[in-house]
Amino acid sequence: MDEGRLTRLEQRLDELDQRSSTMERALETLLDRSKQAAEMIVPRQTRSHLRAAGRENLLAVRSLLDFWVNKMGEATAEGSDSDASAEHPSRENIPID
Repeated sequence: MDEGRLTRLEQRLDELDQRSSTMERALETLLDRSKQAAEMIVPRQTRSHLRAAGRENLLAVRSLLDFWVNKMGEATAEGSDSDASAEHPSRENIPID
């Protein structure tokens, strides 16, 4: 590779680095502004309720998954001997509070 081409490639790389940094700063500014706008539009208490509702939704999905995992475990245990069920450890409960 000739020296001129290498120099042009290095310059291009520097330009792309600068452009990327500029775009990252612009994105951070936009995110800050949208967060500020959301805080002005949606009251703090409402945001708190929405977070709690999201948590409850996750807990609902978790309970549904747990139910079906246990159902499948029971079906597997009925169809196999006791040694096979020892291969599957019991479910661990991880508190999320």
